Amino acid sequence: MSADRFRVNLHHMRVRFFQSFNALYAKSSDFSEPVLQHLVNAYCKPYLLYGAEVINWNNSDLSSIRHAFNSAMCKVYKVKFQLLRLILRTSVTLYKIFIIGIGPLI
Repeated sequence: MSADRFRVNLHHMRVRFFQSFNALYAKSSDFSEPVLQHLVNAYCKPYLLYGAEVINWNNSDLSSIRHAFNSAMCKVYKVKFQLLRLILRTSVTLYKIFIIGIGPLI
């Protein structure tokens, strides 16, 4: 018997992401939001993206991964999902302007 599709269970990836995020968040009361976002990207996000280059993602898998990351960012910035997109877009723009030196000066 053979299968037409290869399914990946994302539960373990999400659990590891939230374990690392909660450990980081519990010890980060003195950090600003952009610093905490950088730490989440550096230390927690790899758990969500482990093996991503070999997985054929479907919309359900992408939605699950996106929801996990966005939930963590909502907790970092203490906002609801509706405001998160604006905050993340602004932080990326400021990073490009001030850290990398790309983009128009404000």
